[in-house]
Amino acid sequence: MTLNELFGFNNRIKILEELVSNWDSFLTVDEISRMSDVPVEEVYKHLEQLDEIGIIKNNKQDHDMFKLNPDDKRAIFLSLIECDEVIRQNDFNLKTN
Repeated sequence: MTLNELFGFNNRIKILEELVSNWDSFLTVDEISRMSDVPVEEVYKHLEQLDEIGIIKNNKQDHDMFKLNPDDKRAIFLSLIECDEVIRQNDFNLKTN
């Protein structure tokens, strides 16, 4: 949810949030579409553009499966932003309980 708060609510951010949430897992286009509530055709379009800039990578055996590229600094920063927000929210919840 943090990426939406920082960058606005759009379909590319929804897709990136799902990829961040599943950092170590390759996801199919259908899974990404279902989890992000973005139509499959649009998921393909965004994934193609994200692949061109190198922030995601596809599975060598099944080219319709994608995950964030762990060697890409932008992908790492996105995951750090999201993780920091989760920690901040949990820390706040612990203090108020």
